[in-house]
Amino acid sequence: MQNRADKLALIVEVPAGKCAIPLDQVVETLRPLPIESLAGIPDRVSGVALIRGTPVPVVDLGAVFAGSPQSPGGRWVTVRTGERTVALSVERVIGIAEIPPSTLGTLPPLLKSGCADAIEAMGNLDRDLLVTLSLARLVPDSVWQALEPGEPSR
Repeated sequence: MQNRADKLALIVEVPAGKCAIPLDQVVETLRPLPIESLAGIPDRVSGVALIRGTPVPVVDLGAVFAGSPQSPGGRWVTVRTGERTVALSVERVIGIAEIPPSTLGTLPPLLKSGCADAIEAMGNLDRDLLVTLSLARLVPDSVWQALEPGEPSR
């Protein structure tokens, strides 16, 4: 039985290991769709895909941890970040797990400078290293601005 303090998370795998995505932010999992590139976006954002009629940025979750684009993922996980939706490209979806807070710790100082905007905490799941994600800052504001409808040109 789930303890009230335990968090349910969707566990996914990327080349660097396993990640936990808060289940209350997951919309759906799906097969990858065609992606349109955008100029001037960070490496971790693969581009934009049309998902259910809406342009959605696609974040290469492997690149978030490796620092450079990885091979295309086998699955996508769409998540809510506030009022916006982001697709996360992952190698595979493992399943849902309860994450007891006692298994998670704060980031070591060395890791805080690298991808701290994307990582909430690190811990373990069974005998594997587990990274829990903070989804709010995965997509830079410049990408969201590029997706905003602009004023009509004159």
